[in-house]
Amino acid sequence: MYRNEQKRRKLDEEFEQLIMDERTRLLQLRSPWIMEDISDHIRGWFAEFYAATGNFHPYPDPVKNGTVLVVIDETMDVGAFQESLTKKPLTSEEKKKIKDKKKAEKRKMKEKLKNQKMKDAKRRKKLKDAGIIDVAYSIASSKPIVNIEDTMKQFSIDWRNVDEYLNKNHGPIKAWVTEQELDVIHHELRELVDEYMRTVGPAKGDIKMVVQESMLGMSEFDIAKPKSILLVGPVNSGKKLLCNIIASELDAVFINLSPEKVCNFSQDMDMFLHIVMKVAREFQPTILYIEEAHRVFHKKIPPEEKDILPTLLAPYIQKKILKPIKKSDKIVLLGTTSLPWMAKPLLKRNFQKILLIPKCDYGTCFLLWLDLMTENAPEALENYAYSALAKIMKAYNSGDLANSVANTLSVSRKMRLKAEALDPMEFLEYFLTEMDPPLFPPEDKLMDKFNKWFGASNKFEKMRNAAMAAKMAKQKKK
Repeated sequence: MYRNEQKRRKLDEEFEQLIMDERTRLLQLRSPWIMEDISDHIRGWFAEFYAATGNFHPYPDPVKNGTVLVVIDETMDVGAFQESLTKKPLTSEEKKKIKDKKKAEKRKMKEKLKNQKMKDAKRRKKLKDAGIIDVAYSIASSKPIVNIEDTMKQFSIDWRNVDEYLNKNHGPIKAWVTEQELDVIHHELRELVDEYMRTVGPAKGDIKMVVQESMLGMSEFDIAKPKSILLVGPVNSGKKLLCNIIASELDAVFINLSPEKVCNFSQDMDMFLHIVMKVAREFQPTILYIEEAHRVFHKKIPPEEKDILPTLLAPYIQKKILKPIKKSDKIVLLGTTSLPWMAKPLLKRNFQKILLIPKCDYGTCFLLWLDLMTENAPEALENYAYSALAKIMKAYNSGDLANSVANTLSVSRKMRLKAEALDPMEFLEYFLTEMDPPLFPPEDKLMDKFNKWFGASNKFEKMRNAAMAAKMAKQKKK
């Protein structure tokens, strides 16, 4: 007995450890992709609904399990939604009548069931008095028997493909654990996705998708593309990194036209830009890059920037750079800015496509931590810590997180890893104690400022706001 008890305990511990290990593995390897799949499915559902009705379906209520309703097809269909838009709101009297009617129907149904039960009871009593037992009723009405039958059915389904003779040590079946944990993780992540969508502005994955689509014309595909793109976002939000990634993926020539580089050729700008465009055309694909492009269109030049003549390039961009770019040319002007409101409106007119880099979300932050730690110290942290770090620090900019890892995992700290285990709190201490003053995530006021500027520069945002205002005015009249 003691030996069996010891074995049972050991098997239970192994099973619990397997669940923990498998959950950690799935969170690490699958959670970002699961979140992306859920997000794509929700966006697709909204897009289909909008294409059919011209309106967006209300976001499913979190109390009713959110977008789980979309999966199980319990949201309004197109007909019901259109009817809800045209239907006038009910008065309090009409609501009371409907409520009373439902109560009456419920009462009537309850009375009908009660009468049916009484008839059945009388019939069984007559049979019992005659010495006849209704076995079918006894079995169907017995909860323990029903539970046993359900368990046996489920047992036959679960174990039909499992050969226990091959499992001599009675170890846990990993496939079942994986399936169960995936289901739990999927529900947990769907709640997170729903939360982001309700609050969603775009995520960094959306920006990546838009940039990729814009860059298709820079590859072998002969399709339309913007001549100029501006990436807008806070300092350290990953704008320059994204530009370098684009250049790397396209295997493009990267020509820096930032003010500190261009000022060296102020004596003959015409010749300088002639040579730049000639090189750009000869070595296509080519990216012409301007860092902090608001400086080129400064409203007022700061004293510390006067030496680099920041606005020197401004008069030449349209005539000497954008106009010579033909549709077939694989050349694009790519700019970044963290202070777009410091520039004149000319900034907007010189960039055909403007993209706002959003705040980091959980999925992006998780992948970032995973990549940074894999590159610097792959075995320094337990796998579960990545998820915790992503949740705690998701509001920080991606560049801030990269700096945290680089500074925390210095050469001396890496040398001490075997003797002194790494504590996830060390990364947070970098922001709060080592930085002077402490570094906090971008304030909501700053992000609101970016959103306001972006909204004023985005024609689709203007059209959307105008349509929403017209819709609200129409509803008020009704």
